[in-house]
Amino acid sequence: MTPAPVTVWGRKRSAEWRAARARRRRRPVVHTEDGFLRSVRTGAEGEPALSHVLDRRGIYYDATSASDLEVMIESGEGAHPDLLARAEVGMARLRERRLSKYNAAPWRTPAALGLEPGGDNVLVVDQTAGDLSIGYGLAGAVSFDHMLETARREHPAATLVVKTHPAVVAGERRGHFQELAEAPGLRVIGEPVNPWALLETCHSVYTVTSQLGFEALMAGARVRCFGLPFYAGWGLTADRLVCERRTRRAGLAEVFAAAYLLYSHYRDPHGFEPCAFEDAVEHLTRLRDGAHAQTARTVCVGIDRWKRAWTRRMLTPARGSGPRFRAPTPATAAGWLADADRVVGWASRTPPALAAACRAQGVPFFWMEDGFLRSVGLGSRLVLGCSYVLDAQRPPFDARGPSDLEDLLASQEFPPALLARARTFRDRLVRARLTKYGIGRGETGRQLRAAAAGRDLVLVAGQVEDDASLRLGTFDVADNATLLERARARHPSAYLVFKPHPDVVSGVRRGHVPAKTAARFADLVLDAEIAAADVLDVVDRVEVMTSLLGFEALLRGLPVACHGLPFYAGWGLTEDLVPCARRGRRLDLDALVAGALLLYPHYVDPRSGRPCTPEWLLAHLPRLPAAPVRRPETVAVAAAAVVSRAWRRLSAGGSGLPRTPGPAAAGD
Repeated sequence: MTPAPVTVWGRKRSAEWRAARARRRRRPVVHTEDGFLRSVRTGAEGEPALSHVLDRRGIYYDATSASDLEVMIESGEGAHPDLLARAEVGMARLRERRLSKYNAAPWRTPAALGLEPGGDNVLVVDQTAGDLSIGYGLAGAVSFDHMLETARREHPAATLVVKTHPAVVAGERRGHFQELAEAPGLRVIGEPVNPWALLETCHSVYTVTSQLGFEALMAGARVRCFGLPFYAGWGLTADRLVCERRTRRAGLAEVFAAAYLLYSHYRDPHGFEPCAFEDAVEHLTRLRDGAHAQTARTVCVGIDRWKRAWTRRMLTPARGSGPRFRAPTPATAAGWLADADRVVGWASRTPPALAAACRAQGVPFFWMEDGFLRSVGLGSRLVLGCSYVLDAQRPPFDARGPSDLEDLLASQEFPPALLARARTFRDRLVRARLTKYGIGRGETGRQLRAAAAGRDLVLVAGQVEDDASLRLGTFDVADNATLLERARARHPSAYLVFKPHPDVVSGVRRGHVPAKTAARFADLVLDAEIAAADVLDVVDRVEVMTSLLGFEALLRGLPVACHGLPFYAGWGLTEDLVPCARRGRRLDLDALVAGALLLYPHYVDPRSGRPCTPEWLLAHLPRLPAAPVRRPETVAVAAAAVVSRAWRRLSAGGSGLPRTPGPAAAGD
């Protein structure tokens, strides 16, 4: 039986000690290191790697002996036509997305860097002192001096751009050019900057062993190496040193295929399952763009304590600390607004006066709310969400004026590719039987059809009556009892089914309809535990105030009447009992889905807080745990629910809200 290999980290001293010990015991050794596309932030900042390399011979940056990567290139293993085709597309994607090993540094224009676009610019790359790739690349501190002198001699009229390592600027490490002062023809850049901003500006690059040299080759620059990195010695670079083992002339795509496609291993950032290079590029792009979209010095208000870690993960910028949390009190805002670059307020817990105070001081304010495909489990049960929205104007449920969502639906162009994506997403969503909370006991609905006995089956969607969507999105119909009464008046001969909101039945929110009142108008009051998707399978139409159940009914092609003004009303898809002059555009269902489910929300893996696509969430949501956050708040919420349910049973004579049959005929 072959003994299990011992995995060691690169060429660190502790790794060498473990490797020597393993060899004495005749156990195979595998060297591992971060891959060439690692993450947004560094490992020191707690960011897990999306790629790593495994090497049984050595490690890629060690030129003192052969590595698996070197053998792959020397043997031509990366020269297969299919691999070369993938490599060409892969390099194009990295250039287009401007991805590097780390991706937290911001993009800067040539003007911001003090450089002339398209000018005679030459990049000289510094590295941190003691970097293992320098010594194992057969170079040293003197190599950097020689590199700078050579660049000056070979490009006397050029602007030499010396890029120091960010860790040197931060004072964490020492570099080789940190004492170098700017002079005519010499520009020293120490601030963080996306490497591609330099590569796209400089026609030649001088490096010792930095990975930036290989990225420069992908950018089309001429590269000169003063050490022996993995990409030197193959005829791609001008080399000061020679490696006798590297005898082959290899093309750029071939070296890329070996290093990025064969030698590297990738994993997704959510479940850390193995994935392909192409998937890792998409994941890293999304993580990078999500992190760069966040703002430093963000202050969050009205966020429950059990949501704060979740919120911090999502709103932490690529560089800088995560958001701070404050109470949503306008009177105290003056004390901290001066130090805020952005304020994010939870929509149902933030007073409008605070938003007005922010805008008066020129501080951007965003309303935060759950997205329309939220979780498997209720927020009232402390289950973290899988999506959220940020709206600069107003929450999407506030019908008193336009929101960013309303403006998007009113003006967005929906090209055919986006509409096709929306149609596919809607079909998958319906087939997966998912709704906003994805909960409920599955039933076929045959009992409902049998009970209706051939009459039209109308679903009336109950809501939480202290919810802001009713306060800000309804007019003369703003409670469940009135909705039931109006629905019965509109459908006197139908079989009316009332589905109360799960939060109301659990006792944690307002909106209970007494059994006698419900029986006057409804033929049946459903158990709240019945899955909404199962009910929507069998009903003929739906009546709502502002409930998202109306949107979910539209996704399934059902007629929907709106007694309030939810975001999906007013676009020609619903029967609107409350007109809205602002919404004059006629949309088809795919356009509504594209705007409301694909473009407007932000989707996240609730376990990691990392951005994901709506398609990824749709595929994984049914398998995500519905367990609540284990916090002291859980006990408080559960206790409140018990007390509320007990009081309701006493006030209703012990009837509660079981399946309550209504009148035999709807002649009230």
